[in-house]
Amino acid sequence: MLMLICGYFRASYGSSIDLFASLSTPIVERFEPADELGPKLQAALAEISGRQVGMQAMTTAILKQVLVTLLRRSLNSTSVWLERFSILHDRQIALAFADMLARPSADHSVLSLAQKACLSRSAFMARFVRAMGCSPMVALRRIRMKRAADMLAARTFSAEQIARAVGYRSYSSFLRAFRQVHGYAPQKSEVAGPNSD
Repeated sequence: MLMLICGYFRASYGSSIDLFASLSTPIVERFEPADELGPKLQAALAEISGRQVGMQAMTTAILKQVLVTLLRRSLNSTSVWLERFSILHDRQIALAFADMLARPSADHSVLSLAQKACLSRSAFMARFVRAMGCSPMVALRRIRMKRAADMLAARTFSAEQIARAVGYRSYSSFLRAFRQVHGYAPQKSEVAGPNSD
């Protein structure tokens, strides 16, 4: 039986990588009955159509199971779209990357991240680039700038507070990095104080 499912998932690895945001083609995977995808999707649809108290929480929990099933299947697949999940294959690199996500403002260096991964500096660099397609410091800058953009959108913190929160001691260095990643520099007037509307 062929089942076509259309929907939107927003799934991220930590707070930085939206796993599906840059996909240009649909994900096509073959599942087996043992994956129990049918019952999970039927349960999600029943929750949505039932509209009972807690519907959103239950649907989210069920769809997370579907997503995990997809990711597990993806680790054994040959599909091109799976390259973006390559970090999941390397536990040591994933450990260092998770630390970058959890503490973007920390004073990370290639050496400190290599130590976190229990690898030599050169082995860490080679494996990180193979898994992520960029150097650790480029990945860290992207993480920091994604966090900064999210904080800026919240309109709660000043630009200087955001710069410090994402690991920049120099406001001018933060502005330069933000402009390189996002194409514009945040203006102080864009950011509202905690007492504003």
